Order: sequence, then structure tokens, then C-alpha cells
Amino acid sequence: MTIWLTSDEHYGHNNIIKYCDRKYSNVYEMDRDLILRHNLFVGSEDTTIHLGDFTFDYKRIPRILQHLNGKHILIIGNHDRPFKKGEEAEKLYREYGFKDVMFEMLMGNVLFNHFPHKGDSKDQERYQQHRPKNTDYVIVHGHTHQKNPVIGRQINVGVDAWQMAPVKLDAILNIASGL
Repeated sequence: MTIWLTSDEHYGHNNIIKYCDRKYSNVYEMDRDLILRHNLFVGSEDTTIHLGDFTFDYKRIPRILQHLNGKHILIIGNHDRPFKKGEEAEKLYREYGFKDVMFEMLMGNVLFNHFPHKGDSKDQERYQQHRPKNTDYVIVHGHTHQKNPVIGRQINVGVDAWQMAPVKLDAILNIASGL
């Protein structure tokens, strides 16, 4: 069993193609390619931790998850329904197929959160109240849609930084050990 990390797939979000300069002609092509790339790496016994912004339209979750290999855990991002709707939405996400739903996860000195300490996909630093406060941790995150996966003690696992595919947890922990 392998653990994979990914973020910011934005399944079904047509505007993300333009915002992030993704090389797709439409959302259907993007969704198909994301599923294909996921399944090229992730096996049926593997687990994928999605670090937020899985889909803008939560009703798509069961339709998407049924096509993705493995088990799935969600670390909530600002475009995921539990971000604003709380426990009831978390319960719904579990019913839709996520094994677990949480705001962050800690492994040793590595903190997994949708948000980095610094950086945003916009000019301003949004969601300050949700950003990790402890700067002693290496932060594994999404949210920024940056192409460079490592900036300082922050590692972005968003699909835009990893050729639209998940990355192995072991590879990220190896990078983190050198930061």
C-alpha cells in the first residue's frame, strides 16, 4: 500500500482551466485526464490524501470518486463544502466516499494543511485565520496553484506543480527532511 498526496484538482470547475493556464479545451477533458493520471499511479489498495479543493460542486464527489483508484482522505480546502458548512457537510463527504475529512494532519514535524504559511493564488493573502500558525513545521499544502513545488519550508502538492498527478508521500517526506 502506498500513500499519495494531491491537491486542487477542482473537478468540474471550468474557470480553473483559464485561471491556472491548464492545457485543456474544456472541463470534461480536464476531469478525464485528472482521473487517468490519478489511476496511472494510484493502485486499488493505495490511499490518496487530497489537500483541499477537490471539487467546486460537491454533488460530483460520488461520480468522481467511483472512477478513482484507492481510498481517499480529504483535508478541507476553501472550495470544499465543509469549509463553510461544518460537520454536516463533513458527514456528507464521508457518505459520498471519503474515508476521513479533516482540516489538517500532523506527521512528525510535517503539517498537512490546504493553506501554506504564505502565498496565495491571488495577489492578497486570503484566509489568514485558517493558515498554520506554527512556523516550526514544514508545511505540505495546496491552494497556491504555483508551478514550483518547493518554496522555503513549504511544499505544494497541487496538481499544477506535479504534472496534474498525485505524488508519493515518501517523496514529499524526503524533500521535507532536507528543509
